[in-house]
Amino acid sequence: FYSHLEQNKKLLKQILFVGLAVGLPANIIFSIFMIKGGYYQLTINGLYQTIAYSFGVAPLALAYASFFALLYLKPSIRKFLNTLAPVGRMALTNYIMHSIIGLLFFTQLGFGISNMGPTAWTLFALCIYIFQIFTSTIWLRFFNYGPLEWLWRSATYGKWQAMIKKKNLIDVELTLQPHSTQTIIK
Repeated sequence: FYSHLEQNKKLLKQILFVGLAVGLPANIIFSIFMIKGGYYQLTINGLYQTIAYSFGVAPLALAYASFFALLYLKPSIRKFLNTLAPVGRMALTNYIMHSIIGLLFFTQLGFGISNMGPTAWTLFALCIYIFQIFTSTIWLRFFNYGPLEWLWRSATYGKWQAMIKKKNLIDVELTLQPHSTQTIIK
């Protein structure tokens, strides 16, 4: 499906429309129930809130996915979205990384920071995400997978997967050889 986005453009627009039409109202209803409380209690309002949540999450997620797939069809936006791809290829590693960063900054194990305003929190989160874009991009130049993705994949297939990219391994070996009269090809 993803390799034929252009052919599925009409379906993507339909998913976007239906996802928003169902997901947004359901999430608004869910939010109203959250304000009133009762979600964690065995009441009729808790049941309604659970139903609203169920009808809100999946359709809205599909709408978001369709929206980004439609954006990806625009060449000017595709280049930007491709810069975000390495973070997605290392999703598990980045998830654990930002959890560790959060522990270090916000708990007593680290700095214990807790007195920032919403703007500062947003800027902090943006800085972490930009850091993860750079580290993921650099990491994936040399390796096939993120470290945790590699462990997960190796465990799934029951054998160690190739971690280092062969092209880069050849470049490193050629660079490490003593210079001779031959030209080193990279």
